[in-house]
Amino acid sequence: MSGSALDRFLAANADAALIVGGGGLGVMTLDLLRTAHPGRPLAMLDDDPSRIGGDVHGTPVFGPVSDGLAAAAAMHGVECVLAIANNEVRARLANEHGGVSWLTAIHPAATVSPLATIGEGSIVLPGAVIDPEARIGRHVIINKLCSIGHNCVIEDYAQLAPLVGSGGLLGERCFIGMGASILPLVRVGAGAVVGAGAVVHQEVAAEATVVGVPARQRH
Repeated sequence: MSGSALDRFLAANADAALIVGGGGLGVMTLDLLRTAHPGRPLAMLDDDPSRIGGDVHGTPVFGPVSDGLAAAAAMHGVECVLAIANNEVRARLANEHGGVSWLTAIHPAATVSPLATIGEGSIVLPGAVIDPEARIGRHVIINKLCSIGHNCVIEDYAQLAPLVGSGGLLGERCFIGMGASILPLVRVGAGAVVGAGAVVHQEVAAEATVVGVPARQRH
């Protein structure tokens, strides 16, 4: 579909939510929004020509992404969410499109303390538990069944795979693999990767990759 097709959609649906990304995380976010906001008009944005002009589970897909975000920024009431697993791409799009209203998407089956803080554009999937005084940044992805302890800090653009437990201080753009555990007050540096099932008991340097129990840096 062309930009004019998106313009027509937005003109008819001034309170729409646009999901950026039509892949697996986009589908999970679509399911989340249908559950959390029944009846709200939804559409998806994607750069893949094979997706543009089609639909995902009945939700129309428009593109390219940059044009769609620019159109959304010009429409009061339209919100967007970056359902893209690549942390660097999420960060780039958020920084390039500062005029967009970003939707914080929290599944009703997540348990989020009212004393926690969650930044704009973040996604919290079902079964996640976020304790009081946890601080979650912008455009963070907290996957299914994660447990975020009190006073845990997760900085912008980080991503937690399913079943992560964290009481630590997670730097921006870091990725925490499935089932990993970050012990209380342990720092994981910006852009670091923690492997699936790892137990992190000491600081992880920025951009490092750690694996194992206890977690050790992979060279």
